[in-house]
Amino acid sequence: MQVNSQFATEPVIEIPELPWWKQPDNIELAKSAGKNLVLGGLALFLMLGVLRPMLRRFLGPMQAAAAQSGAASGAPEGQPATEPAKARTPHDTRHQENMKYAQESAVQGPQMVAMLVKSWMDKKDG
Repeated sequence: MQVNSQFATEPVIEIPELPWWKQPDNIELAKSAGKNLVLGGLALFLMLGVLRPMLRRFLGPMQAAAAQSGAASGAPEGQPATEPAKARTPHDTRHQENMKYAQESAVQGPQMVAMLVKSWMDKKDG
């Protein structure tokens, strides 16, 4: 056996190559990429779904005040000095409608307004 041993070769066993989705390196890469995508999606949801509406709610009154001060500073009517005209919220629209109704009522019936103010003053004093 030793004479022919250098010519003797062991049979080569071919191991079939795994598909790319079953390779351990690719599985680890997919897990880390998936984790990063989930965290990025969660951060995006928090920014757009939670923080942005919260900032709009809190900064809305300040922007409205800036728009009014811009109108007082000589900007063309209806447009603030530095910011473009913004859409009003339903609360602002309802408030404006109530103010318009109160002004029209005061013009049509000043005696009713006087009685209303008198009743308010009586409640406050008494």
